[in-house]
Amino acid sequence: MIDRLELWIFRYRGILPLPFLAVAVLTSNTSPFASPFHVALDVLGIGAAAAGLGLRCWAVGHAGAHTRSYRLRAPRLVTGGPYARVRNPIYLGNFLIGLGVTMVAQSWPAFLVFLVGFAVEYGPIVSLEERYLAETFGDTYDEYRRRVPRWLPRLATAPAGPRGAFSWRAIRKEYQALLSALGMVSTIEFAEWLRWLGR
Repeated sequence: MIDRLELWIFRYRGILPLPFLAVAVLTSNTSPFASPFHVALDVLGIGAAAAGLGLRCWAVGHAGAHTRSYRLRAPRLVTGGPYARVRNPIYLGNFLIGLGVTMVAQSWPAFLVFLVGFAVEYGPIVSLEERYLAETFGDTYDEYRRRVPRWLPRLATAPAGPRGAFSWRAIRKEYQALLSALGMVSTIEFAEWLRWLGR
């Protein structure tokens, strides 16, 4: 039952953040001109989201375009690029994007929904992927897992040499993540403007 649920979450991971977006829009700051602090949080939020997008591109460029697939597969074990510092750089990038969106929304309910939603979504996904990689790559993956942390990146690369060259071709569909992040931020800002104009 758990495996089936994990596979369902993995398959629909692209649409599961929509309830978070709804909460962010409905509970966002009521005015685009609230204060200089509001503007600063908007800038920091956009910066966090941009950093998340950059991390995603770096990771997908090393791992390959198959990371966008809704089928669980791994043609090879990638340990180079960001994977030499953290095991889940794409999901860490998604965390930064979501954090940036909550900063733009300046909404505690959205922040809490984001944290809970991220844990509920990525906890099972990471567990599923790690079991799959352990079965597929055996001791090689176990050694990699021992050396590289799951979520908090190492400052230095892992001792074993990096494997997996960067490919610009692999990131050609990352524009979808960019459009998604821009869409979320724009929707929140538009909702703030509408509420401000309606006062």
